[in-house]
Amino acid sequence: MGASENSVNSARRVFKYGFALGFCAFGLACFDREHPYATGAISLAFFVAATFFLSVARVRLEGEEIKYRRWFHWHGVQFSEIRECGES
Repeated sequence: MGASENSVNSARRVFKYGFALGFCAFGLACFDREHPYATGAISLAFFVAATFFLSVARVRLEGEEIKYRRWFHWHGVQFSEIRECGES
């Protein structure tokens, strides 16, 4: 792994976790006890957005399968199980 690849991996981590924690912090900052329902709904929206940043999948090719990571676990899919592929 070269220096530039380490730099890219570090940037991904900062983007993924930094944005998630930032959205959580902003959600907590928006909450007000005087108006719990309105500010609670706004805070909930920021927590949902933070969950999206934490659930982004990473993909890598290994031998005869594709491995992807969601949250903290790697899962594998055999090439023979793939029916079609495209861009998302």
